[in-house]
Amino acid sequence: MISRTTFPIIALILSMQAVTFAAIENGNAFALDVALAPTATDRADLIDGAMGKLYFFRYLRITEREDGYVDGRRFIRMRTVEPSSQMSIHFIVRKPVSLKKANPIAKGTGIAVTGRIKAVEFHDKRQIVVLDPVIVRHADRLKPVVGKEMLHEVDPDSRRKTKAEG
Repeated sequence: MISRTTFPIIALILSMQAVTFAAIENGNAFALDVALAPTATDRADLIDGAMGKLYFFRYLRITEREDGYVDGRRFIRMRTVEPSSQMSIHFIVRKPVSLKKANPIAKGTGIAVTGRIKAVEFHDKRQIVVLDPVIVRHADRLKPVVGKEMLHEVDPDSRRKTKAEG
C-alpha cells in the first residue's frame, strides 16, 4: 500500500527541472579549426559558437609560468602553446585541487586542462585563446603517441568524423 506522502514526493521529483550537463568539446580540434578557417567570417562563426563552452585541451607545452598570491589566495598563471595550431592558450589556475596538480609541472613540459573559453584573439601575429575558469587534469606529454591516441586508431570499428559532418 502506498502512503499519503509517496505521491507528493513523486510529484516533487517529477516537477523538478532536469539538470543539463554541458558537453565538453575537444579544444585541440577547435584551435586547429580556427587556425585553418578559410575566411574571416568562418573563423568568427567558430569563435562565436565556442564562447562560454567547455573545452578539453591536451599536449599544451608550457612556455611561461608565474606563481603568485592575490588577496592571500595562491594562483599560477600559465601561457601554453597548442601543438597542432600553434595557438597560445592562456589561463590562471586558482582551484585548490588544480593548484596541487599544477604545482610540480614545470615550464617546457606538457599539461592537460579543461576550461571555459572566455576570449579568442586572432590576428596575423597574435593568436590567443583565454580560458577561465580552468581545471588542471594532469601532466601530459607534448604530442600524441602515433597509433595509440585516436579512437579510430585503437578501435577499427569506430569511425572518424569529418569536418563536413560537423
